[in-house]
Amino acid sequence: MYMHKKYIGIVLIAMMFLLPVAFAAEEDTMTVTATTNYYDVTLYEDDGSTPYTTWAVGAVEPSSENIMSNTECIAVKNTGNVACDFQIKLTNPANWTVSNSAVGEDQFVLMGIFCANNTASVVADNFVEANDHINTDYITATATVFAGDTDGASVAPNAIVYLYLDFLAPSSQSAAHGQQTITVTIKATTAA
Repeated sequence: MYMHKKYIGIVLIAMMFLLPVAFAAEEDTMTVTATTNYYDVTLYEDDGSTPYTTWAVGAVEPSSENIMSNTECIAVKNTGNVACDFQIKLTNPANWTVSNSAVGEDQFVLMGIFCANNTASVVADNFVEANDHINTDYITATATVFAGDTDGASVAPNAIVYLYLDFLAPSSQSAAHGQQTITVTIKATTAA
């Protein structure tokens, strides 16, 4: 009888190791991942890598028209993570004010258009004052506003469009003003 109990004990121990044991899970985990959309713009020289600082128009004649060349244009890159529309505005210099339509005494016009590359042949006829003028309030690029052979609307992440500016100098000055500095600001915003 003693052998029988020993044998039964061994069989029970063996069965405990062979039978699957199910335990109820007390906890489990999962992860949540999210990325917020962000809008960003970076300005480069025509090479697309050197930071852009200044378009030095230089000394100009009254009422003259001055258009950026291919090597002066601004590479405007969407450095955000979603498509964006570009907006443009300027800050008046110390002694001049911007006009949307015509130059005058101490009054200049600044216009801009976006092109697909930095080899565009941009001339005065490419600019339309009604659509392309820049003033002191942000104006959003569309299929017609600031549009050259492309536009600054719905620009994909990491894409570059090239901005060409057209500066029309004041027809006269009320006094002998020195060099004037016009600050142009380009902003990336939600695509329409």
